[in-house]
Amino acid sequence: MNLSITQKRVWGVLLVLQIFILWICISLNPIYAIGIVVGIVCLIYLLCGSNQLPKAILLTIIVSSVMLLTSRKFLFRIEELPFIFVIVFFLFNRSLGKKSNSNIGTTGKWLTVFLLVVVLSAVIGIQRGRGFRLVGGEFIIYLYYLLFFFVIESNLSEKWIKYIIFGVIGVACVITFEYILIYYVIKIAQRAATDQQHMLNIGIPLVFSWILYEKKAWIKLLLSLLLIPMGFAVLITLTRMLWVSVPLSILAILLLYLWREKVSAKYFLYAGVGVAIVIIFLIFPVKNLITRQVTLQHIVKNRAESFTRLKTDLSWLGRAELASYVLPRVKKHPIIGTGLGDEVFYKIVPLIYPGVSLNKYVFKPAIIIKWVDSTYLQLLWKTGSVGLFLFIGLYVVFLKRCLFVFNNSINNFEKWTSLGIFVGFVSLSTIGFLSAILVGYRFNFTWAALMGIIELQAQRIETRNKSKLR
Repeated sequence: MNLSITQKRVWGVLLVLQIFILWICISLNPIYAIGIVVGIVCLIYLLCGSNQLPKAILLTIIVSSVMLLTSRKFLFRIEELPFIFVIVFFLFNRSLGKKSNSNIGTTGKWLTVFLLVVVLSAVIGIQRGRGFRLVGGEFIIYLYYLLFFFVIESNLSEKWIKYIIFGVIGVACVITFEYILIYYVIKIAQRAATDQQHMLNIGIPLVFSWILYEKKAWIKLLLSLLLIPMGFAVLITLTRMLWVSVPLSILAILLLYLWREKVSAKYFLYAGVGVAIVIIFLIFPVKNLITRQVTLQHIVKNRAESFTRLKTDLSWLGRAELASYVLPRVKKHPIIGTGLGDEVFYKIVPLIYPGVSLNKYVFKPAIIIKWVDSTYLQLLWKTGSVGLFLFIGLYVVFLKRCLFVFNNSINNFEKWTSLGIFVGFVSLSTIGFLSAILVGYRFNFTWAALMGIIELQAQRIETRNKSKLR
């Protein structure tokens, strides 16, 4: 979209207004001064040249995923600012009469109905006396899925689809080195304090699928080397779900690739040996090579042993206990849920010390729980069985569209992107039983954008197929 002189003047005024608004919001906390820099840099990039809406979509994915989580001010966080630009550019395009020829498809219809239920849940939450700020904080995270419709509206060209896919892979790489940096800095056997580990559930399958379909040897080699630090990052997250899901994802990609391309099984054996060598290299490093205090194999061994004592594992027991707090509310409101903003009070525990009489308890303060570590239980709690059904239906339809693109694509890019996204989201959907990763985090931006890309690819394949029949 080339801007005329008048349009550039309009955007100049908008630039000044954006900076002023950012200054008002951020001046309450000096730490948020980075928001001004991010906002100005994003605006300069967005206003230069054309393709403003695709640029804003790409920035939304990168900024929201790479930045560490910030607190919410006036219902917004710094990492949400590019999404505001997406909305502004969409409205501007509409004011100019620019519309997309693509339709939202079956995926978009399911998503629309699901988001309507989320709106209803927000209304229920407010009607039941929960604060607007509390309800709004949850509501905005669900609205990240609106990025799907903006991807469809922008009708991304193949070039911009590649930019976004490569952007997601780049984000996974940055997160990889963030984990490695944190690991080297803390140099102790504890988990890194960041919520970004499950971006590797998408990044690694995409990289591995790309390796299988890439024709150039030097790119294959580069991507294969990239898997080494990414695999190391998986280990040092100390996230057991990631330890299980990533190897299974790689295995699933290999099997689907062999089936789709009718490749000899010997290549599967070669790839398996290669993956095994990488895993052995990572799990059994030379003593004190990785860290001066605690060897990596010691950390991994201690964490892996927890699989043998799940009945006494605090993480599993904590999830089960939280579920016991939430399930009575689910039984009371099974159809439409309790509404957004609902909370439970967790563990008001009397602490008894030796030598202290029983009438002198010290009570541990209550912990207010707004989210549970389960995508599906969270939806059942807040949006009821209706919301849960629609969300599951949305992902079933989306995964079917991934398989449609994979089975009917005619170029390698469509093949490896659809394969990586399909396997990655099967993994995330499974992890969703023990994590709120599909509903409770800023990565909803990425999930929504990838949904939109698959829908666009599927529609273009359908158009190609129809033209062949004529």
